[in-house]
Amino acid sequence: MIEFPLPDLIARTEILAVGFDARKIKLPSELVRALANASEGRHGGALSAMCDEVARSVYVEQEDPTAAAAEVLASILDSDGGDRENIEDAYCWAAHRFGGVSFRELATRIGVTHPTVGKRVQRFSEKVA
Repeated sequence: MIEFPLPDLIARTEILAVGFDARKIKLPSELVRALANASEGRHGGALSAMCDEVARSVYVEQEDPTAAAAEVLASILDSDGGDRENIEDAYCWAAHRFGGVSFRELATRIGVTHPTVGKRVQRFSEKVA
């Protein structure tokens, strides 16, 4: 049996970029990087499924692509595995930046204070810049 390593951040970013492009989904590159960053520990098939989930929201439910991608981040947050703090950072950043969700609402959703959310958003902004 041949085992392949899980994709690193660069590979995950490229897999997602190609997947969204193939599905004709236009997302800001920093949002694609956020999804890649939050999907550590996931294989190529899981990344492709993320692209499918966004495409389904866009084409079937007529949802805005950035909002659909933020919802995918929320689903990653609700799943087990991965670096939970990093996933929460990515979710807070995307939900605030692209979804207009307030720091207070995000704090309630993830169980921290709103100043903590502000710090997480800032930290993740520097990561995807």
